[in-house]
Amino acid sequence: MELHPPPRARRAPERVRVVLTLLHDGAGRVLLERGAFPHLPHLWLPLAQVGREARGAGARVGVLRHAILHRQLEVEVHVRRTTRAALERAARTRPSERRVFTRAGLARVGRSSLLTKSLALAGLISAARSRSVGRHAR
Repeated sequence: MELHPPPRARRAPERVRVVLTLLHDGAGRVLLERGAFPHLPHLWLPLAQVGREARGAGARVGVLRHAILHRQLEVEVHVRRTTRAALERAARTRPSERRVFTRAGLARVGRSSLLTKSLALAGLISAARSRSVGRHAR
């Protein structure tokens, strides 16, 4: 007689390519969006594209890895400096909810580890605030 049911088979890992673009004005303002990234629609993240054909805007600063349940994300991070006015215009385009955050606003918003790692990799916050940021060459 078994006391415990047999363990369920684990779901096969799914590899997902993600490209994040951090638009900022150089004075601490960063454009983030909520609702565009299908695996974390409730969180504020940089502008996100998913899939093989995804392309970032600006300079590629590195790649980090992140996991969400059975999904293994390979996240390519790009950073692009722009004007404050351009950030505000980009925030008004609505494929998703977008907002420009100041440094103080970033400190107050609930940040996912994916956002924190991306900001650190792009040099927009101290790397000490991020637990594990990888700069994988490609």
